[in-house]
Amino acid sequence: MNENEVVLFSLLLLLAFVIMMLAGLLSRALRRVPPLRVISGYTAMPAAVDASVEQARPVHVSPGSVRIGQESTLSALASLAIIYNLVERQAFMDHMPLATVSDPVMLVTVQDALRKAYIERNNRSTYRSNATVWFPQTERSLAFGAGAAGFASDVRAYANILMGQFGSELAYIGETSARHNQIFIGHSTQLEGQAIAYAQSDALLIGEELFVGEAYLNPDKSLDVGGVVALDVLRWVAVAAIILIALNQGAS
Repeated sequence: MNENEVVLFSLLLLLAFVIMMLAGLLSRALRRVPPLRVISGYTAMPAAVDASVEQARPVHVSPGSVRIGQESTLSALASLAIIYNLVERQAFMDHMPLATVSDPVMLVTVQDALRKAYIERNNRSTYRSNATVWFPQTERSLAFGAGAAGFASDVRAYANILMGQFGSELAYIGETSARHNQIFIGHSTQLEGQAIAYAQSDALLIGEELFVGEAYLNPDKSLDVGGVVALDVLRWVAVAAIILIALNQGAS
């Protein structure tokens, strides 16, 4: 990076910090969450969980093949936050959701997230560890997709909510959702899986939207709301900067 790029990068970081602080202070002063950009996936998720409660049917949640301690650690933590908030929303019921994973460490971690959600709702007696199912998976294996789709069909899941790391196996679950009239909400950090999610989902997340789930699903308790506002502002600043640079080069 040359000197000008370093200065620009530093200014952007400073701008992000200032916006984040101002958004946080504003929300505290007004005692309400500042308006956030509408993301269809985060609008559909709570609605799907609420509808599943009304119909006394479980939801199927999965972070895919993300792994803690690997390069997908951040995606794993973001997915866990989403899973916890969704499960906690329906944890007063006398039945469990279905959770599917493909990593042994994630199996235990997701089980713990579900257990904490039921404890939060004072419904620990309903929790069952076998509601989280593990399927072996490699990067090119379709065993996870077929197994997860089959289980979701067997338990008559109302919705399949998948966010994390998926490849072509996501198509199995999307196709099964369509055949069994299940809501399908998808996301993947892999390009192949994201393309399938875009084509098949009733609502979806795209790219870095995975990492703001806490702010959207639990804004009153989240500490990330100011950061979300800052990211959205910086996104438009970046777009404006690209347009201005293009116009300047075109004029010259």
